[in-house]
Amino acid sequence: MAAAAAAATEAGIFEPPTAALYVGDVEAQVTEAQLIDIFSGFHGYLSASLVRNSSSLTNNGGPRCYAYVNFSTLEQARQAMEATNHRVVNGKAIRVMEAQSNAETRTSGIGNIFVKNLHDSIDNAKLEEIFSKYGRILSCKVTVSEDGNSKGYGFVQFESPESASLAIESADGSIVEGKKLSVSKFMRKEERFNPENPEEYRNLYFKNLDDNVSEEMLRERFSEFGEITSLLVSKDEDGRSKGFGFVNFKETAAAQQAQRSMNMIQLGSKVLYVARAQKKSERQQSLRQQSEQRSEWLQKYKNCNLYVKNINDDVDDAQLRDHFSKIGSVVATRIMRTENGVSKGFGFVCLSTVDEAAKSVTLLNGSLFHGKPLYVAIAQTKEERRRFLEAVHAKRNAAAAPLFPIPPFAFPPFLPPPPPFLHQPPFPFPPMPGFAFPPPLLPNHIANCMGRPPLPFRRQGRFNNAGAMFRRPGFAPMAANRVLPPPPQQEKPDEKSRRDSNQSEEEDWSSHLAAASPQRREEMIWDRLLPLVQKLKGELAPRITRILMELDHAEQLVLLESAESLAAKVEEAENTINQTSNN
Repeated sequence: MAAAAAAATEAGIFEPPTAALYVGDVEAQVTEAQLIDIFSGFHGYLSASLVRNSSSLTNNGGPRCYAYVNFSTLEQARQAMEATNHRVVNGKAIRVMEAQSNAETRTSGIGNIFVKNLHDSIDNAKLEEIFSKYGRILSCKVTVSEDGNSKGYGFVQFESPESASLAIESADGSIVEGKKLSVSKFMRKEERFNPENPEEYRNLYFKNLDDNVSEEMLRERFSEFGEITSLLVSKDEDGRSKGFGFVNFKETAAAQQAQRSMNMIQLGSKVLYVARAQKKSERQQSLRQQSEQRSEWLQKYKNCNLYVKNINDDVDDAQLRDHFSKIGSVVATRIMRTENGVSKGFGFVCLSTVDEAAKSVTLLNGSLFHGKPLYVAIAQTKEERRRFLEAVHAKRNAAAAPLFPIPPFAFPPFLPPPPPFLHQPPFPFPPMPGFAFPPPLLPNHIANCMGRPPLPFRRQGRFNNAGAMFRRPGFAPMAANRVLPPPPQQEKPDEKSRRDSNQSEEEDWSSHLAAASPQRREEMIWDRLLPLVQKLKGELAPRITRILMELDHAEQLVLLESAESLAAKVEEAENTINQTSNN
């Protein structure tokens, strides 16, 4: 038959084939000769042509390969298809189906169904075997990843829409290989999501899963809001959860209710995040819009956004908003939290006007809020903070040092003290017992004390007791942040006497600090900070302490109270010194 077709061609006689097969999923190294060897043995074979489409790439980045095989009759083509479909060629199973010459028929989706939640062991052949009882199948495919593993979903196209409807009705919800199948009508991309009505969705994306949260647990929680068609937790090669997944509901209303109810709830040790599932293009467009909106928001509320830290762990957004509402109209508040929902101790508050923001810095910086003194300053972007630090660094390098040359290091990214026009008026909130916060230091005050050598200002005796500063009664509400030695099992009389003496010293120190002149106040804080930094960094302590003295008093007192905060600032200062030395 093949020889007769060749002779007819040489004679100039062209007879169009009456049937053709499409061969898909062809391995990239397969040759046309191999395909001819496979199909030429069947009756009615006429020709085979291999196509390497470099404009359409596979998952691994190679060209998509497929072929067409022509037969004399449709019956002969179908016999060849039944014998060769799913045959392994060069280590990859080919997919053979009747070629559809009408593009509209191929893309219409008539008779096509979508199957989800497939077991990893189900391939093209097994999927066809499962659905062949509902009608004649034209095409069947399981979608695989770059490494050839099943993604858990696939497509089946029947010859008639009636067979597709029967498969949906009968197979949806059935258990195959221990997993509940989800079978639905195939929908093209433009039908799955309508940009004009973004509220019409049924598929949700969730993340931040605890390792011990299973699919069964999630299915139980999400099923409270409506019927679930499928639920999948993404897993790695070892079967461990990647921490995210998808859940699809039968009704849009159920998906919306699940998103509202399940988003930001505590599930295990982590806070769950739930949102509408988006395609990559949608997500990229959404991120661009968010970036544009953020830029507009930052421009609109420039110098109105405040950075607030040293916030008590028990404070939530609403309480922070109420506190700042005493000063002006609050646009937004946000306390930054870990993935487990634990407060990081800092956040942001946006006021409606620049004047209200400036007033908040003046009145609330250093004020007690839930037992901790707040640090409040105008928030800066990374670029603004970088420019500020460069300017301060240049000014320090140009300044004269009367006793010591100032080492050439740049300042770490600490927030600056409030600008000169924000002097603190009489304190609006009750100060801590035994201590009243002085107004923030201005740059000229800081410059006057930068060249001061540390040693002449050290005080020997009781005020050099570094451990006592963590037991100052004025900072008793900050017990969560203090580093205290374990209490003795039974307090002896001499220990009680020593403790009372230390407490008395702390009360004296707080009183002396409140009544001291600005320069004397600097000396007292220096004497307290230096021994603590020496314990952490040894020889670098004087240089690091000079950096810490650039902060305003409210933040310096926080460092004296919190060993954790002090260690973090010391590390930042050391990194800056090392980077400057390397340059």
